[in-house]
Amino acid sequence: MEAKVLVVDDSRTVRVRVRKLLESAEACQFQVTEAADGGEALKLFESTPLDQLPDIVLLDRNMPRVSGDACIRILKSDPIVTGK
Repeated sequence: MEAKVLVVDDSRTVRVRVRKLLESAEACQFQVTEAADGGEALKLFESTPLDQLPDIVLLDRNMPRVSGDACIRILKSDPIVTGK
């Protein structure tokens, strides 16, 4: 099984560590994409076809520009992303 994961964190070190952890998992294969903040994550969502959207979003809450909390509120209010 393969899952698409978006890792959103303003710390490059954290993003790299999470990527390495996910890519070394034996039970599941992960296709990892990274974003440096919520704004970058939202742009990725806008430019990604629906069938290629991530299955999982790992989102830091405390980031500059667009926080994780603000990002998740925006994503949850988007009927295309939520499928509602």
